[in-house]
Amino acid sequence: MIPNLFKRKTATALVLGGALSIAAIACGTDNGAPAAGGNGSDNDSVDPTPPPTSSVESGYDAARLALEANGSVVVNTGEEPSGTFNTPLTKLLVNGESVELYEFASSSDASTAAARVSDDGTLVSDADGGPAVAIDFLNPPHYYQQDEVIIVYTGGDAEVIELLRETFGEEFAGDTSPVDPGAADSPGYETVLAPAPIDSVEVIEDPDNPGFFLLRVTSGLPGGCASFHDISVEQTGELELTLTVLNRVPAPGELIACTQIYGMVEHTVPLGSGNDNLDTCEVYTVRWENHGENESLRFQVTAPNVRCEAPDEPIDNGDGPVVAPIISDLDALLFGLRALGIEVEIGEDGGSSLFDGAISQVITINGERIEIFSFGPGDGALRAASGVSPDGFEIANGPGGSVTNVLWISTPHFYLAGNSIVLYVGVNDGIISALDSAAGPKFAGPGGEPVGPIGDKPDPLPLPPQMDTVLVPAPIVSVGDIMIAESFPPQYFVEIVSAQPNGCNLDAGWDVEIDGTDVIVTVQNTEPANLAVVLCTAIYGETTHNVRLGSGEFESGVEYTLIVNGEVSDTFVAQ
Repeated sequence: MIPNLFKRKTATALVLGGALSIAAIACGTDNGAPAAGGNGSDNDSVDPTPPPTSSVESGYDAARLALEANGSVVVNTGEEPSGTFNTPLTKLLVNGESVELYEFASSSDASTAAARVSDDGTLVSDADGGPAVAIDFLNPPHYYQQDEVIIVYTGGDAEVIELLRETFGEEFAGDTSPVDPGAADSPGYETVLAPAPIDSVEVIEDPDNPGFFLLRVTSGLPGGCASFHDISVEQTGELELTLTVLNRVPAPGELIACTQIYGMVEHTVPLGSGNDNLDTCEVYTVRWENHGENESLRFQVTAPNVRCEAPDEPIDNGDGPVVAPIISDLDALLFGLRALGIEVEIGEDGGSSLFDGAISQVITINGERIEIFSFGPGDGALRAASGVSPDGFEIANGPGGSVTNVLWISTPHFYLAGNSIVLYVGVNDGIISALDSAAGPKFAGPGGEPVGPIGDKPDPLPLPPQMDTVLVPAPIVSVGDIMIAESFPPQYFVEIVSAQPNGCNLDAGWDVEIDGTDVIVTVQNTEPANLAVVLCTAIYGETTHNVRLGSGEFESGVEYTLIVNGEVSDTFVAQ
């Protein structure tokens, strides 16, 4: 158990109405990583000359590499179209402190923008000759330039200021005075610690480091005399984290006149990854107290190339978009096959496995056996697949391990489905075609001999002869949750139940169209073209459709809207 994932004391805050948002945290871990402002060496011994930047990298990449070369921990916490300058803004966490990076098209453009900043950094003139914008900081700002990048730091951490000066040189605007790491401001009256109000909490993933999770917190400052003091995230249970945010406020009995301005502080807290201090595929609960009430959110730890079982309950990652649950390889295969109209039966456990460390499960299609070997988190399936000979008749368990020669009774077909291996031994071309579509890439075994297709949707019962029919939208009974199978690329499915109101309505299937960020599903029935001359039985029916929405058509990080028969049903964020 990790007793303290993150802890940071004393920071800055931004009063509502300011132009810049200021993060107020730093990274202190129990695994030896540098704490806030720390680079593993004594600041007095640091060469003040900025190191030369790479001649290959430029802009954001060069700035990040320069910071990391000086021993700092850098996390990308998000991007915005623009901020103080009319150019894209990237928000970084540098040793736990919020730093804003503005990237321009060229060094000359960055220099032109820098010339618009007043010496003290509180005024930025308009690029088109309009009035200057006044910025109200709670701490003196620090502006730096490296080639086509302008870096802005509005916090008060002395070690981070020294780090930025070491990396990018002296400020071109803002506070250029020497810093005293031991200095502390005293308000002149007695103060006490009090829980801070929590305005928002969400779990996000580091854009530059998939699988590394961050907790984004916005806490409040109820009045001008309140100041942020401390934020910490501690592991208080096997799968439980506790968030604590404290403010420093006047002690009871202190007669202090305080403004009624409500301020906010934005914190980005590194939680870790499944490769570090969290367990991949587990669902963690983050708890905190807010205005005397207990609040919480849950998130699932995922990792690249690892597919996890869907959680028992829906995941709510806070104020961010709700991400669809991730389903197991077996569920993904079943969804894919059923979306093709194929009936699948779940069989027995496969018993002893061909592959070390894998769990075997059998399914059947038209009585033919298909085996799924599921591996734990990691690259076990990929490594196992690399040990299978191209014809599928030899299987090596691990590098330098024993080689098993298998005498199959028919032709083997091996597929890599996420972190599982799917095996079919046979020559049914219909099954082979279905697995080619639903199971992922085939990595071993030749194609089979065609013996007749399977899995075609049964034709609807015919209406009376010589009766013209038309397609009509089917009544929708229910639309299930969108499910994501993290294959390569991810596949998206949804279960839709449609109705046939009477005996003359027959299910006619579904169609999917992607228009921008709209995923449009049309479910239809057939009915007689002239209902006035047809006597229909009052038999009500329903049809369940396992609809495959698509895979590589979706752009990662973009929110899509699911529309079923003209009605908005759900939204999801592409993985």
